[in-house]
Amino acid sequence: MVDQYLGQKRAVLCLFNFNLPYFIILTVHIFPTGENIPKLEITPLNSVIHVGEDLKITCKVIDCPVNATFVWTSAMDKFLKAEIKNEHNVSHLLMRNISIHSDSVKCQTTCDRKILQKMSVIEVFCKYFFSCFPN
Repeated sequence: MVDQYLGQKRAVLCLFNFNLPYFIILTVHIFPTGENIPKLEITPLNSVIHVGEDLKITCKVIDCPVNATFVWTSAMDKFLKAEIKNEHNVSHLLMRNISIHSDSVKCQTTCDRKILQKMSVIEVFCKYFFSCFPN
């Protein structure tokens, strides 16, 4: 017999010995694994933005029992000109006045000695030809 008991699975095995005046009940609790594994979310995953606009990317750790630490990097090893604000298990990256280059940024976090990382792709387009190629 296996049943659901307070979010855990429980198997009950009854052993009967009809020659003896007693029987044994063995209860085994099976605790679920993987329910509280830290997960990382990054939003937006893909951004399409015009030159000169601002972009905010948010990185969030879910199911982290401690405060996470965050590191933001550019995928193309360029200097990441941005403001970073960390709050408990959330980090915000604010890039002001986006330049002409498309790139990807990586959010890497450490939660309880586990390293997680996600990428966000940034596609930059010119709204007007002269704004990207001045005289």
